[in-house]
Amino acid sequence: MHTILDYLKHQKEELVVLADCDIICNLDFDDIIEKHCAHGADVTVVYNKCEMNDGIAKNNVTLTIDATQRITELLINDYRIGKRNISMDVFVISRTLLIDIVKDAYMRNYTLFERDVLARSLRIMKVMGYEYQGYSSRIYNMQSYFEANMALLDYNNLKALFPPKLPVYTKIRDEAPVRYAMDSKVKNCTMGDGCIVQGNIENCVLFRGVKIGKGAQVKNCILMQGTVVEENAVLNYVITDKNVTVGAGQTLSGSENYPVFIGKGGKV
Repeated sequence: MHTILDYLKHQKEELVVLADCDIICNLDFDDIIEKHCAHGADVTVVYNKCEMNDGIAKNNVTLTIDATQRITELLINDYRIGKRNISMDVFVISRTLLIDIVKDAYMRNYTLFERDVLARSLRIMKVMGYEYQGYSSRIYNMQSYFEANMALLDYNNLKALFPPKLPVYTKIRDEAPVRYAMDSKVKNCTMGDGCIVQGNIENCVLFRGVKIGKGAQVKNCILMQGTVVEENAVLNYVITDKNVTVGAGQTLSGSENYPVFIGKGGKV
């Protein structure tokens, strides 16, 4: 963050929201900021309660919080099992305080905000917690990415992540609706616009512009934008990045706990 100090100095906003990109959730920032101001907090940390598992245990910051929602302890890679308060890597902080913290951390060769700054400052700064109780998923490896996408094929999860009162907006890039061939079969899938389906697909997430050739059999897959699966190819537990081509008659098969991944622009 030291590289953006000049940017921070020239802004007029009083507060800064810091957020990482590895947690899927739908946060109401207005409410978080309102609670931050009401508490007179120096820093507010958004957290949720999760059952510890092997993946989370290796990638977590757990919080001990008192009755007033003040954070009294912050631990890195906590190994204790059970339901814990786990940071969601979302913070609200005063812009001027953030500037001072970054300058001080730079001089002391501190590199991690939670470990090197917050954990050392709990007695001198008022660090408060904000509990998020909505739907969330944590992405920490390929397996968790696959599971998070498959979970959203369940309508109840999808509805929980995108409630009507908290709509999510994105850039509009409208294309033609999905086109289905007369003999295609589709079961439990979600697809972006511009897709063409001529084969059979089941339990799949298809991004925009994916093409499934005639006779292709695709199950339990996540196919990103522009992926082409040619005629009679067979895919099971496969993740493709953008603009991947799987040739006619090819067979690719991973497993539920070890999906096959094909990088951007790959051809098989």
